[in-house]
Amino acid sequence: MANHWDQYWQQGFLTSFCGDYLGNYQDEFRRFWIDAFRNESISAMLDVATGNLSIPLLAVEKLPSNADIYATDLAHISKDLIAKKNKIAKDKLARINLRTGESAEELEYPSNSFDLVTSMFGFEYANKQKAIQSIAQVMKKGGKFIAIAHYENSLIIKKNKHSMSCLKEILYKQKFFNHFINLSKVMGDVRGKEDLYSLKFNKKAEKIRKKINDSLHYLESKYGEVFLETGIFDFVQYFFGRGITGTVKNRAAIINSKLKELEIHLLRLKDLIGAAFTEKELEQIDSIAVQHNMKVTKKAPFYKGQDLVAIELELVKLISD
Repeated sequence: MANHWDQYWQQGFLTSFCGDYLGNYQDEFRRFWIDAFRNESISAMLDVATGNLSIPLLAVEKLPSNADIYATDLAHISKDLIAKKNKIAKDKLARINLRTGESAEELEYPSNSFDLVTSMFGFEYANKQKAIQSIAQVMKKGGKFIAIAHYENSLIIKKNKHSMSCLKEILYKQKFFNHFINLSKVMGDVRGKEDLYSLKFNKKAEKIRKKINDSLHYLESKYGEVFLETGIFDFVQYFFGRGITGTVKNRAAIINSKLKELEIHLLRLKDLIGAAFTEKELEQIDSIAVQHNMKVTKKAPFYKGQDLVAIELELVKLISD
């Protein structure tokens, strides 16, 4: 799983919602975490499956300066890249002790280390039972584990299922990129105005262009905004603009680059949807907590406005390890 998430985080996004936030959370999510960090008794916290440190950066804003802030992720996260892409002062990032290549299932911290463990759309990607066991081990008695997690009935999951259907149709049913590969072969190497002019009379090329246009109209009418978010129209515009001249090989590289981008995005969507808590898993969370000397003190839907977007969990450690 880590590899395609590595590629996502290397783009510099602070959250896993690249299309919704320019920078860090600024809505109900932000208010939720700022409230969670108001407890002045927190001396050490850990954010698991941290991504590009969105939650630890909020903790830096609110926790006392002597509080230790730790973060861990299975993906390879770079504080230098985060600073560069988001113009974040390095002294803020210096407060965060980051470990990468570490799963929420196998946290390598001493027992009884943290007053607070957090997760924002993260720990549920791991084996949930193993993650809770690992989290419980590193928590102090009386410490809290607070998480906002994906939930099968949320708007986020419903929207991403729609996105996944759209991507599958583009990649497999419509075989959208095959049209461009075939068109590029029919066009051959395009090196100047004469080659471009001759394309106007190429009946094979015109037939394939019609298939592309028909596919675009079909996908847009069926999926609307979700299709627009794929960036296909930008790709088409580039292909028939700057990308049209050059060799067949060069155009193949352009096509394969976009194809790979969407394939990787599809993998991330499958991860996200598969990670979401089901009703059955939520029913089991209480018994799992008890097995690891914890108690579920909150299990509630999380709303943004009128929309159900996640599940909120709070577990308290009852006995020290």
